[in-house]
Amino acid sequence: METTSVTAYSAGSFVVPVLGATQPALVLTTSAAVMVVVAVGAVALLGRYAVQEPLIAPAARRIGRVEMFAGLPPARLESAMRAATVREAAPGEVVIRQSDDADFFYVIDEGEVEVTQTAAGATAARVCGAWGRMRCSARSAC
Repeated sequence: METTSVTAYSAGSFVVPVLGATQPALVLTTSAAVMVVVAVGAVALLGRYAVQEPLIAPAARRIGRVEMFAGLPPARLESAMRAATVREAAPGEVVIRQSDDADFFYVIDEGEVEVTQTAAGATAARVCGAWGRMRCSARSAC
């Protein structure tokens, strides 16, 4: 099997440039036809596995609805969704404290949070921890 593939590769490496110089339309048409046949064959062999939705938790998918992520290309958004960890908090639980290391980026999906800060000027937000995480500094509260 390996000898056959090496022989075919060698022949193609010689024939395609020679024919391409003399009959480029024939080479391009034949190459396109071969690619279509191979693609159709691959889809037929793979069946439903040829095209799949990414396996992402439903809660992580909701990141796509956050306004801050609205302009991300689909591949980047999918990466953010895959990296997301869903963390539930009990009522009254302290999730983060001011001056904690900015080790996570929080998106509040459901419910309400109370945000307090020792310095004036903080307001509640839907996205918390963003600036500290982006600047690799301590948390300010939000």
